[in-house]
Amino acid sequence: MSDMEKRTVKCQEAERETVMYIGPSIKDVVLTGTLYNNGLPEPLKREIERRPVVGSLVLPVNGLSKVYRQLAVPGSAWEVLYDKVKGN
Repeated sequence: MSDMEKRTVKCQEAERETVMYIGPSIKDVVLTGTLYNNGLPEPLKREIERRPVVGSLVLPVNGLSKVYRQLAVPGSAWEVLYDKVKGN
């Protein structure tokens, strides 16, 4: 599956379940901790298209506790993703 196909699947999944953006706030796009239950807004979809790493930080709410614990671990995969978004 190509990266584009994976992003499309991720956006389709977001249409069906409640998800939360756990990355750093991006001006005029998304705030940290925003919940979505009817799909993603267009500005966020465009940002995910431009920077796929942003989409990696849109997660189903049912698994967030594990991810939040990992965000606090220096060098963890989730911390690295967060820092990539924060740095751009």
